[in-house]
Amino acid sequence: MTKPLTEIADYDLPDCDYIKYWQGRQYEHEAEKIALNKLLPNKGQKLVDLGGGYGRLTPTYHPHFEQVLIIDTSERSLNQARMMVESLKLKNIEIKKGDIYNLPLKSESFDTALMIRVMHHLRYPQRAFNETARILKPKGIFILEFPNKCHAKALIRASLKGRLKQFLSLEPYEQPAAGDEGIFLNFHFHHVRQLLQTSGFIIEKKISVSNFRSPTLKKILPNKLLLNLEKIGQVILTPFNFGPSIFIKCRKTT
Repeated sequence: MTKPLTEIADYDLPDCDYIKYWQGRQYEHEAEKIALNKLLPNKGQKLVDLGGGYGRLTPTYHPHFEQVLIIDTSERSLNQARMMVESLKLKNIEIKKGDIYNLPLKSESFDTALMIRVMHHLRYPQRAFNETARILKPKGIFILEFPNKCHAKALIRASLKGRLKQFLSLEPYEQPAAGDEGIFLNFHFHHVRQLLQTSGFIIEKKISVSNFRSPTLKKILPNKLLLNLEKIGQVILTPFNFGPSIFIKCRKTT
């Protein structure tokens, strides 16, 4: 993920600690694990976690695969991933530095690819999807997460501010970013679907995730109750693209 193309936050800066970012976000982390477990195949040979960072979700997907590769641009995150793998004594995991627009991987070398909490950094997601399609075997699985431009809370706020038309358009919405935070793009589901189709993917399943993400709810409701609601919400609310995060399982068509 080269910076001129992605304009990402520099995760190697001393004050940029992605592990610390997830402190206090246990609900969101567990909600993503629930969704991921619904989309992962029961068994697979080789998985690549594109932009996998410090390996936050590795314990969730690792048991399903014979070999796993974590790839990222941040040396600091990759070192943290190495320590995590060693501490948990996880086997058959490789960790590698690489650019998502020009992956240092052989064509048709993986049967499953993940891209979670990455797409919001991508100014050119089509290029990343094309590369993902290249490294996947025929009929390979691609599990993608993206920030939902049209989630319920965003639409309510846009309606109150008279900006609903902007949020309903297919164009990505770029949130204002401060300092070295890099870009943060939110995407419309139909736009993402078009990009995936262009790259040779067909969507098989989607899940609305983190449906009850709210500082207020997290203060007044225990995490266990929120996650029980999340399990129900992922079933009931998905047709409405309700949540701020959408998980998609798609398959390479050839």
